[in-house]
Amino acid sequence: MATSIGFAKPINSYRERLMAYLEVTKPTITFMVLISVFLGYFLGSFSVSQSFDYFVFLHLIIGSAFASAGVGALNEFVEYESDSKMKRTKNRPIPSGKLTPQSVLFLGLAISIFGIIYHAIMVSTLVSLLSLFTVASYILIYTPLKKRTEWNTLIGAVPGALPPLGGWAAATGSLELGAWIVAGILFLWQLPHFLAIAWIYRKDYQRGGFRMLTVVDPSGKRLARHLLVSSLALLILSIIPSLINLTGMVYLTGVGIMGVLLLWFSIRTAFLMTNIEAHRLLLASIAYLPVLLGVILLDNLIF
Repeated sequence: MATSIGFAKPINSYRERLMAYLEVTKPTITFMVLISVFLGYFLGSFSVSQSFDYFVFLHLIIGSAFASAGVGALNEFVEYESDSKMKRTKNRPIPSGKLTPQSVLFLGLAISIFGIIYHAIMVSTLVSLLSLFTVASYILIYTPLKKRTEWNTLIGAVPGALPPLGGWAAATGSLELGAWIVAGILFLWQLPHFLAIAWIYRKDYQRGGFRMLTVVDPSGKRLARHLLVSSLALLILSIIPSLINLTGMVYLTGVGIMGVLLLWFSIRTAFLMTNIEAHRLLLASIAYLPVLLGVILLDNLIF
């Protein structure tokens, strides 16, 4: 193990320590979470009143950012021993000795609890409960299952799909059909995204003791089936918002093109099973959410 509990290597400057604390909150993932929160809030707002309450949205984003950052820090605390065994994670703040496990645990608990309470006070009880369930299910269910079953990615996609529900609930006070469709899109999007990562880093995951699908089935046959089914299901589900008049033709065109591209890269990965193809699929999945956001905004501006 790269560092002993309770001791951290000295960091030369306050800025380096601050950057280390920022790193454990996984800002890139938090940014993606905030995009999904915005999607839920935006679609929920215009499905009800054709208006956007910036005051509520600001508080929603603040609480969501703290809760998501807290989950990231707690995840790094729980998995730091495994991270120390993996090439892509051994230089994270805890394994590298920049931060102590205790300090990251305290940070994760403090900011995730703050985010949940902030939602309860400034947004609504329903949104706060959704935040609580997201944090608890990610840390207490998904994270331990990563070392117990290859179904962890499918199970972990559940808390990953909850942020747009929180956004919709903040806008409408309830969870209508549209909210569940958006959550379903986020659920399905995560599967090709994380399965691509699991294939690229399959040897690393094995060193870390994680029971990823690519570890228990190194042939990639089961991975191929999961990629094809999830990408096709995503393409089908993503067009439903236009069929129920939640979005228009701009959205339908844009999300249709992205869905077809994601399916194409999934097909290539499934049949060729190379890291190059998996990287292309990963990049396509990363682009999917920003494009989804863009076509929804453009669709609303035009129609």
